[in-house]
Amino acid sequence: MPYGRYGKTFKKIRTQKHLSLSYFTDLGISKAALDRFELGRTMMSFERVDAALQEMNVSLGEYEYFINDYALDYQEEILLEITNADIASDSHTLSKIYEEAFSAGYIYLAYAAKSRYMSLTIEEAEKVTDFLYGVEQWGYFELSIFYFALDNLSEREIMHLMQGFWTKNRALYNIFKYRRRILQSAYRAATLLSAKGYKQSAFKILQKSHPRDQVYDLYIQNVRKMALGFYDYCFENREQGQAQIQGAIQLFAEMDHQDLELYYQKRFERFKKEVQ
Repeated sequence: MPYGRYGKTFKKIRTQKHLSLSYFTDLGISKAALDRFELGRTMMSFERVDAALQEMNVSLGEYEYFINDYALDYQEEILLEITNADIASDSHTLSKIYEEAFSAGYIYLAYAAKSRYMSLTIEEAEKVTDFLYGVEQWGYFELSIFYFALDNLSEREIMHLMQGFWTKNRALYNIFKYRRRILQSAYRAATLLSAKGYKQSAFKILQKSHPRDQVYDLYIQNVRKMALGFYDYCFENREQGQAQIQGAIQLFAEMDHQDLELYYQKRFERFKKEVQ
């Protein structure tokens, strides 16, 4: 039963909350369809599973956690390690992750790690883009590979790939974890393209990636402010853009996130050198 874990975990949550099979009929989930899902005979659509979990006040992240026996799977663990090492500018750890992931056959995780401490080769970057082009619907894994490898992609590749997940992954945008990664990618891309002088493309990304009508996320709002500030720095008013960037970076310090303060300070100093 390929879907066994999903249905079994869902049933465990449902029964612990003393909810009947017919509880979700108002969401368009019939008693029979839910029974088949819980028995592992069929898989419900992503949207319906997410809606049912929300009805039970369970986040998608918690559900995934339960499915994996209260542990992150290998790929998510590595993605988290890459994130932490990247923020800490820990090239030694990133190099170690690259070597271990590559040896284990997880080449895209390996390339994601490598891209955070040195440039990918042309061949490696092509493998990443070919992989992403070939995925019909991106999940958190594909979004993360794109996010980490962005600095190694061309303007054309970035815009083409972003257009893909804007049009194909609308449902994922309603889930915090995925929405945050999508917006992180968008603002990183806008900053990168601004530094390279692609005003029109950077502007398009900033326009399409406004977090309207979403749960407020202070971190993402602050990253957006930096991306907008850098756009102004590159194309409109340097003094005004610099003030906006520094204001956002200072907010990280005030929130007691000195790691993020230092990370973004270094990143924007490097980008500013590229446009001078």
